[in-house]
Amino acid sequence: MYPVPGAHSLRAGPARHPCEHDPPRLHRDRDDGLRAPAFREANIRETPLGRTGTVDEITPLVVFLLSDDASFITGRRDSRGRRSHCTRRGQVHLRRPAGGDRMRRLEGKVALISGTARGQGRAAALRFAAEGAIVVGDLLHEGALETQRLVGEAGGTALTSGLLDVTDEDSVRAWVEEAVDAFGGIDILYANAGAVRFGAVDTQPYEDFTFTMRAELDSVWLAAHTAWPHLVASRGCILTVGSTAGLTGSLTNRRTAHSASKGAVISLTRQLAAEGAPHGIRANCVSPGMIDTEGSLGDLLADDHPMVIVLMDHTAKDGIPKIVEECTLPLTGERCVHRIITDLGVLDVTPDGLALVETAPGVTYDEIKTKTAAPLRADAVTAAC
Repeated sequence: MYPVPGAHSLRAGPARHPCEHDPPRLHRDRDDGLRAPAFREANIRETPLGRTGTVDEITPLVVFLLSDDASFITGRRDSRGRRSHCTRRGQVHLRRPAGGDRMRRLEGKVALISGTARGQGRAAALRFAAEGAIVVGDLLHEGALETQRLVGEAGGTALTSGLLDVTDEDSVRAWVEEAVDAFGGIDILYANAGAVRFGAVDTQPYEDFTFTMRAELDSVWLAAHTAWPHLVASRGCILTVGSTAGLTGSLTNRRTAHSASKGAVISLTRQLAAEGAPHGIRANCVSPGMIDTEGSLGDLLADDHPMVIVLMDHTAKDGIPKIVEECTLPLTGERCVHRIITDLGVLDVTPDGLALVETAPGVTYDEIKTKTAAPLRADAVTAAC
């Protein structure tokens, strides 16, 4: 098992610690004896200039969420009756699938991906194809044809459909039907495409607000609504794109419409998971912070873009260290987190390991070293102690 720092699981019921309470689950028993997994959201914190997340860091997590092996430790019994370990909000553990990374986890699955011309959409198309999926993209920008060519060169299968307007019901229906006609069904819906117009609540025109809501929220609902019967037939899965903007406010980024739309997408995904559970449909939402793409470049260059910290408990109740070596590896990358504040001390994330900035009162270096599996820089340790 390996943890994803800055991630958390959103579940039905009150926001309570799974070890202390027992909120209702989103899955329920089916006639075949299996259970439909609950909604899971992975949240990678906003990142400052110089520590920007990349699509290469997001995509492995996206693929994992779509694989049949994806499961989060929730402190509950799994479908086989085994007790999972407990974890607090702020830390999610992912289980490695049997067979390791060489296993093609999406073999033969038909995946609809909107926004394949560039950025996260293109990265997902290439990675999905590498994992064995048949990719159906969209043609809104000429870059989508280049994505199709790259997939073909890599030995994958991709179909670029006609022009897609993700806010138009007829256009989305034609996109879905083309995929079904070509490949017989749909296994994965990745509602990735979106567009945004930024502005403060007192200055943004209503037209810009409604544009953002249609492009980022209505588009997700339309895609899920249209593809739903086919996902029921395949017991498929849905992946949406939220944002940390939908989870927290910002004093420096005037993003009223964007925050509203992404918060709604996260809530919508919860409901899709609940409604899909009886049919075996899984719904997940990945909520990245700043990702180095064309759409976020302006914000990343802003002088007042904040440095970001992550607050977390240092160790779980089961005694397993929470801060492990994978905190600095590319699944999230050292650039995605700048500083970690724990109950034992403050650590900076660097390419060479964790730099101990300050210890909490009464805490020794040896105690932190014992409870932290990630490498600690010796020079920083000496300076801090």
